[in-house]
Amino acid sequence: MDILVNNVWGGYENLFENGEYTWELPFWEQPLWRWEAMFQSGVRAHFVASRFAAPLMINHRSGLIVNISYFSGKKYISNVSMESPSQPPTS
Repeated sequence: MDILVNNVWGGYENLFENGEYTWELPFWEQPLWRWEAMFQSGVRAHFVASRFAAPLMINHRSGLIVNISYFSGKKYISNVSMESPSQPPTS
């Protein structure tokens, strides 16, 4: 295996509860199911996939694991595009 791209977005369904928009509430007022859904689909999925890919990459002495989140997919950070480049990066 040469590359693993972890790109999961989950737990953001049902942003309204009882007619109230709850996404922007402080974390202590967020429903517990939302955290569990984000953790299950995001953190756990990234860990499990990486857990199985890493030994293959180690045996091959080569490989790359890329973790993409929604935020980094939409922003430029430190002059680095977090989107797919149209040309290979240069040093």
